[in-house]
Amino acid sequence: MHRAVASILVEKSSPRIEQTIRREVSRLVAHYSDIVEPAESLRLLAGIRAFTLFVSLTPDNLFERVMRTANPSCVIKTSSYSPRDASESLSDLLLRQGECGIFQMLGSCTQVGSGFAIHEEDTLEHLYRLQSDGTRRLTTILSELRRRDKLLINCNFPDWFGRAMLRLINDNRLYTTDKATWEFLCPLR
Repeated sequence: MHRAVASILVEKSSPRIEQTIRREVSRLVAHYSDIVEPAESLRLLAGIRAFTLFVSLTPDNLFERVMRTANPSCVIKTSSYSPRDASESLSDLLLRQGECGIFQMLGSCTQVGSGFAIHEEDTLEHLYRLQSDGTRRLTTILSELRRRDKLLINCNFPDWFGRAMLRLINDNRLYTTDKATWEFLCPLR
């Protein structure tokens, strides 16, 4: 999606084109999220009961739908971050025993007016603002992410983004050997 949006923006540069694209992409993602059949890999991931906190980098609701089906008795809480959200509309993700959480780090199409990252510059802005604003607005979710081990599955984002995201959700520098948590990379084949 990022490449497609970037190429349209380069081709048809005008002050209103980005907002038009943003609205249309949001409409399409929201529409197809409700009718598309989620991938089997999402079902398998949702079935792992040892995981209670998930970070999604997609703006759709597919994983939430799968979680509700896989764990009908579990309370699923979802929160998303967007620099466009007003402080009071952001909800931190406070999980209690027996609850699962999904944090949509790059925004969500299901929350009207919220927005999500539609190209790389948006992604960079999301990370920057999450790092600067998140410490006061999303203290619980960021501290939870910092204290837990991370499992990254099918990470096909650019190296710069992966490193920036990992640094954001860690207390220590990435290459410190004296760490309390670890990251595990699991590419799908």
